Amino acid sequence: MLNYPMSHLVIVDGHAVIHRAYHSIPPLTRNGQPVNALYGFYSMLLSAIDVLKPSHLVVCLDSPGPVSRSQEFIGYRAKRKPAEANLLVQLPLLPETLKTANIPSIAIGGFEADDLIATVTKKYTKKIKKITIITGDKDLMQLVTDKINLFVPVRGLSETKIFGPAEVQDKLG
Repeated sequence: MLNYPMSHLVIVDGHAVIHRAYHSIPPLTRNGQPVNALYGFYSMLLSAIDVLKPSHLVVCLDSPGPVSRSQEFIGYRAKRKPAEANLLVQLPLLPETLKTANIPSIAIGGFEADDLIATVTKKYTKKIKKITIITGDKDLMQLVTDKINLFVPVRGLSETKIFGPAEVQDKLG
């Protein structure tokens, strides 16, 4: 991250956003190449940057391979459908394109993006005025405080909702 004062950190749940994009945009170019996940990810990222105007940004990614929870809890994610082939070919391109675009990203072997997001929020919550997490993962609502909110795609990629403490209370009770 850069060495000037943080006033608003935006943390992107990379895999949650790219999955949302994959299912929201037509899958192929005219020549049959799947690009919808990456195209949608960057479309949403650029829109969010325009709306949120962060001072700093980081994208958290799931690590490739098994995560520590799958070793601790037999059956973790066992009922989840495998990702479609057209998405799988795009996932490895995300870290590469983030690096090319000079967008900071974090991926640590054995950890999922939500673990990293929780760690980053804990580290920076006292040092910064505001943190916004871009995600479609409702599990991250547990991180919402007066300083941390969620920026959630609601309908495809074009409509979003911000969840602060009051919205989380309304949603979850």
